[in-house]
Amino acid sequence: MVQPSRGKNRDQLLRHRAAVSGRHHALCAVDATRRVLESGQRIGSAAALLETIVEHVAETMERVAERVGANLDSIEEKVLSDDTGDLRRDLGRLRRTCVPLHRQLSGLLLMFRRLDLQGPDILKPALPLRAGKLAQRLDALGHVVVEMRERSRLLQEELQLKIEEQSNKSLHLLSVLAALLLPPALVTGIFGMNTKGLPLTDVETGFLTAGVLIVASSAFAFYIMKRLGILR
Repeated sequence: MVQPSRGKNRDQLLRHRAAVSGRHHALCAVDATRRVLESGQRIGSAAALLETIVEHVAETMERVAERVGANLDSIEEKVLSDDTGDLRRDLGRLRRTCVPLHRQLSGLLLMFRRLDLQGPDILKPALPLRAGKLAQRLDALGHVVVEMRERSRLLQEELQLKIEEQSNKSLHLLSVLAALLLPPALVTGIFGMNTKGLPLTDVETGFLTAGVLIVASSAFAFYIMKRLGILR
């Protein structure tokens, strides 16, 4: 709907029996209002028509907010159960839903608050628009949307912390494996050198001894890391 202006032609936008819209395509709220009129319900004035349209807008936004809230509840349960999966994309989509929703609500709320404060100066007495009631409903809905937007942001931060924690655990595991495999690699590297004077070359149990050294080196590295508190 076109916001009433303060110029001389403001009565051409909203009259007692007519309301002019500047959109080329009907909004879902306007279409819902049209269906209500086609069902036989009577609307007495253009102000009542505008109120009906805005109420349908608020109802649509409330349904969107309820759906976003249900999705946030589901994501929160997955985050708390460490079943992160690919939740960042879902949270990003919900935040992209909340941002334009809050922007639209802010514009409507600003308009109706202005009408509520300066109604007699903007509208004619024949247009009894209940701007205060509509502003109150939009304000309550705006608080809900802001709360969901903040909640989605906090969930995204918590999810990021959990992902970083999982990454740190994976890096820690890789570091431990590398530390356990480094001594055996050193032993095999020594016995793999093609040089004279290499020990155990003429011993019948040389391979078995080298195998014992490999296992013992890994066990010694494990013991050292356990003593240092690297392994818990």
